Amino acid sequence: MVALAAMWGAAYTFTKVAVAGVSPAFLGASRLLFAVLVLLAAWPLLGRLAGSGAASMGEAGRFGHRAGLARWRSFAILGATNAAIPYVSIAWGTQYLPSGVAAILNGSVPLFTTVFAALPFFAERRLGPVGIAGILSGLAGVALIAGETTAPRPPRARHSTAPARSC
Repeated sequence: MVALAAMWGAAYTFTKVAVAGVSPAFLGASRLLFAVLVLLAAWPLLGRLAGSGAASMGEAGRFGHRAGLARWRSFAILGATNAAIPYVSIAWGTQYLPSGVAAILNGSVPLFTTVFAALPFFAERRLGPVGIAGILSGLAGVALIAGETTAPRPPRARHSTAPARSC
């Protein structure tokens, strides 16, 4: 888990460095290309894990089948909203924010997702008092950490909150 957290967090530092030399769109496209290559290499294994012997693209397992096309459309929308747009947006944002703040804000996505899921037009679930308290404490934590990384501090006070920020 430590290695995964280090790699995940380092991505924002690398993004900050990369946008100094390439555009956010190029950086987002590069991340997606790398992901596609990894998934294509893993394709046979994914099919065996799914129990089908080969990863299918539709109910008939053919690229040209209407159900397959509908599934590809869904995959394209999912890829755009969950990968392409966020990758480009994060790269664009790191041009103007410290990479640590970008990482913290991206880490707060589950909190905002929970808030949006509780809105009336997604009324499958309602947040109870415990859920609301959890969201508020999570947002307060994000605000505290983000504030600590961006607020100017006197030299002695900069190190006083280091243990809290490492949690």
